[in-house]
Amino acid sequence: FEFTGELETNKWMHFVHPEDLDRTLKHWKISIENGIPFEVEHRLKRKNGIYEWHLTRGRADVGSNGLIKRWYGTCTNTEEQIILSQELSTAHLTVELERQKFETLFHGAPAAMAILKGPNFVFERVNTEFSTIFLNRELVGQPLAHAIPEFIQRSDLLEKIKEVFNTGVSYSVKEMKSILS
Repeated sequence: FEFTGELETNKWMHFVHPEDLDRTLKHWKISIENGIPFEVEHRLKRKNGIYEWHLTRGRADVGSNGLIKRWYGTCTNTEEQIILSQELSTAHLTVELERQKFETLFHGAPAAMAILKGPNFVFERVNTEFSTIFLNRELVGQPLAHAIPEFIQRSDLLEKIKEVFNTGVSYSVKEMKSILS
């Protein structure tokens, strides 16, 4: 009564959204003809005229003679879940688009860039420019000291990398002399 404003429960089909009615009636017909559980997601009209999504389920109470005595049903309002699910899907799509933008910018940058992770400075990502400097070296997944031992020999550079890691303050250079083996 609170949702539809209707006391008679046998008029439930009048509250099903017109676009969902045929599908709902088809499932209901199969259920009553075969005595199998009924389950359908559809929109039901509130007493204020607004439709909201519901999960409606029904089960037959079968007598000892095998005949259906009555049906028991539930109607669960799923509107909020559906809205949250749609918002979550939109958020996932937004994150994926932003990730793609980042990848495009990162790999297309005209400067050598790498992302190092953790106190061992493990290469998480390197862009194309960075890779071309260190041809034939497997960098991603390797600690800096193992992947590019020449950097470790430069204590000034190693200290700068540690400072960035500890403070979060970025550091950039335009040019750096280094001997690569």
